[in-house]
Amino acid sequence: MTKASPNGTNSLGSVDELATIDAELDETTTLWQEELGDRVNQIIERKKSSSAGREESLTAYIRILCAKYAKDEILPKKSELLDAFVRSLKQGKTEKEALLAAKGMCHSTCE
Repeated sequence: MTKASPNGTNSLGSVDELATIDAELDETTTLWQEELGDRVNQIIERKKSSSAGREESLTAYIRILCAKYAKDEILPKKSELLDAFVRSLKQGKTEKEALLAAKGMCHSTCE
């Protein structure tokens, strides 16, 4: 982070400020990983949710994967996710759920 000094030039902030920025970035990283983990579990546990709930979980899952590289986070659950996507494609209550499941499958299989 840069600051304007009294003479009008930009300078780096203090070491403490840089450490604070690193801590905020780590916290942000943890938050998206936690949300991704929650969404993966919601997708896998299909029976415990409505079609609207599945659509919401699939939408959030796709949004996260579009914004973050998450191969290491989804790899352990990849086969369970693919099974859940196939179930939503075959047995989904709405076209939107099926479409989102197809998108989720595409995002999960690209390496």
